[in-house]
Amino acid sequence: MLNTFPDTTAYQTGVPGGTPDEQSPRGPNLRLLCLMMVVALCTLLLAISEVLASEGNPRVDPHALQVAARELLLSETSALGEPRVTVNEPDRRLDLPACAQMEAFLPPGARAQGRTTVGVRCTQPTRWVVYLQAQVQIFGHYLAAARPLAAGQMLSASDLVDRSGDLTDLPQGSLNDPDAVIGRQLAMAVNTGQALKRDALKSIPVVLSGQPVRLRVIGHGFEVSGEGTAVAAANDGATVLVRTARGNVVSGIARMGGVVELRI
Repeated sequence: MLNTFPDTTAYQTGVPGGTPDEQSPRGPNLRLLCLMMVVALCTLLLAISEVLASEGNPRVDPHALQVAARELLLSETSALGEPRVTVNEPDRRLDLPACAQMEAFLPPGARAQGRTTVGVRCTQPTRWVVYLQAQVQIFGHYLAAARPLAAGQMLSASDLVDRSGDLTDLPQGSLNDPDAVIGRQLAMAVNTGQALKRDALKSIPVVLSGQPVRLRVIGHGFEVSGEGTAVAAANDGATVLVRTARGNVVSGIARMGGVVELRI
């Protein structure tokens, strides 16, 4: 008969019998730590892959879009006075590929004055188009009435006053050259301080019917002159028919000094 002895391990150590993983609290903590390390490693690898992807596919700088739009508006308005241009920031959600050939443009119907819209497009290496909102102010001089002026009145230097301000707030066709106004007759009454407009002056034909005129034929890189006779009267900038010395009738633009321009 074999002698049996009780398991004294628990009695001696005070730890219940069994495997460590089943009874010891260290087992679950170790598995949780390993899981956290795996998650951290995956997050790090994902961040590295995003950085490498962004380096391989560069994106356009939103500020470059504003610069392109601003340069276009300045070039369109610098001859009119002192422009002040503000271009709104693009949508921050915008994510466009980098562009090697980018250009700004004015959409059809848009003007480089006041509140306007500017387009920026890319043609190389990929094609895309975005539109930005902008505000353009042009500060300069204009002519206003020094006193109440009646319709039919011949204008003199004392009837005019030079003023300065934002030209974009003025009516279209406002004048700033005294030589283009003095000696002209008003077609309508003008109040004190009101800006003088081109359509407030009576039109003066620069070409009369039957008048000999000088034809200026202007093409790409060349210009030739000829003689002709105006078929009808026309104001400066208006279209007029001219009969040439050979009897042909051509259409051109009437200019001061009895000149008619033909652009081909």
